Amino acid sequence: MCMFTIAAGIAAGLYLLYRIQTLEKQNRDKDSLRRLSIIIPARNEEQNIGRLLHSLEGQYPAEILVVDDGSEDKTAEIAAACGAEVMHAEEPPEGWLGKSWACFSGAKKAKGEWLMFLDADTFFEEFGAEKTAAAFLDQGASGILSIHPYHSIQKPYESLSAFFHLAAFSAMGAFRFLQRKGVSYGAFGQCMICTKQDYFNWGGHGLIKNKVAENMELAVLVSRTGAPVRCISGKGALSMRMYPDGPASLVAGFSKTFASGAKATDWKVLLPFVLWIAGCLSFLTEFRLGEWREVYALLYAAAVLHIWMTVRKIGSFGIITALFFPFHAVFFMLVFLTSFWRTFISKSASWKGRKIIVKEDAK
Repeated sequence: MCMFTIAAGIAAGLYLLYRIQTLEKQNRDKDSLRRLSIIIPARNEEQNIGRLLHSLEGQYPAEILVVDDGSEDKTAEIAAACGAEVMHAEEPPEGWLGKSWACFSGAKKAKGEWLMFLDADTFFEEFGAEKTAAAFLDQGASGILSIHPYHSIQKPYESLSAFFHLAAFSAMGAFRFLQRKGVSYGAFGQCMICTKQDYFNWGGHGLIKNKVAENMELAVLVSRTGAPVRCISGKGALSMRMYPDGPASLVAGFSKTFASGAKATDWKVLLPFVLWIAGCLSFLTEFRLGEWREVYALLYAAAVLHIWMTVRKIGSFGIITALFFPFHAVFFMLVFLTSFWRTFISKSASWKGRKIIVKEDAK
């Protein structure tokens, strides 16, 4: 039975984790970049905001607007010193979460024809902003272009994020097999681009003002209007460093949204993903040195090769990550269970010094 689960899991993985699109070979467009307002919601990001703003030197969008979301550090001062316009967001009104309110407030003030909502812990590669603007133009400057930053790994524990990235790409339908069919089930929260006119016609973040996984919810609502939602990897254009403060911050960050994201994920993606995870875990329970060892070794090698070819387009993961993928699957499940507890049992989480109350939708 376990060998069947392994084989079925590999098949499900091939379906979900097919070739991924990146920005490596994307052309550049300076003129399109000048139509773009970059909105950066930031709370306690003094360690990151300077790097992001310096990465934009020599690239000239319409404006760079940092929306300070009640920071208790020097985020605003550093942003201003780097030449960005700093806007101090008011306290979120009743029913709003902080990030959605900061994005909405920034969009109302933005001057550009296009809007880019960008997390402060990202940074652009050379000509990266020009590539992202050109990619949005290539899809007709309509709908949403969502970019998952390439994960620049600097410490060993950061490799534990591998399966979370794979889960995010799967949940969005971001792999080429699904993208060809025009299917998208969400968007990445780190970077989203749309026109200002479309944003307010849709209702903007006001549509999902109390949602923890706001990127997922907004993209689903937008896709229902018939607008395209395209999800790609930022490799070659946009990168990030995740949770440099240590493993505890990694667990806290992923456990904040993953259960909510799973709840919002379309079943046509969720079921194959569950089967794929089950297959990965079964490699541990079905470890064989007996009569099936050749089959086991062949399946394990196939899984390693597939995972390695995929994660290297998402981040600077080493081959060791792929070789020990069953243990990464175990870590993923432990954090997911933590997220489930915080989301549906205790119904609270904490992020950057702010307590988040998770509310159920009204029936």
